[in-house]
Amino acid sequence: EKEFFPSWWVSLMAWPPVLLGTFRFLPVYAHAPVINACCILWDGFLSHRNAVVEKEALDRKKAMTKQIVKVEPESTVTLANITPSTSIEKLAVKPQAKFQL
Repeated sequence: EKEFFPSWWVSLMAWPPVLLGTFRFLPVYAHAPVINACCILWDGFLSHRNAVVEKEALDRKKAMTKQIVKVEPESTVTLANITPSTSIEKLAVKPQAKFQL
């Protein structure tokens, strides 16, 4: 979503010259192949932008999992090895029970 407007502005700068140049200077039989080739390049550009955004999101997620969360003063749990499939039982920290009679 945050890349929509920058991509839109690039499309406004790229497509009018491509279409104007194609329809003004090329013969009719070349219009479709040239525009199709430009569409393939444009799809690659958009795919690259999407991959960059997804990589940034993944890097942020990895950075967040490296933080340390304190459960109790005597015990800590690190999130470095926690994955979405980690069960709650593995995360449970059981304090030592002290009984006095």
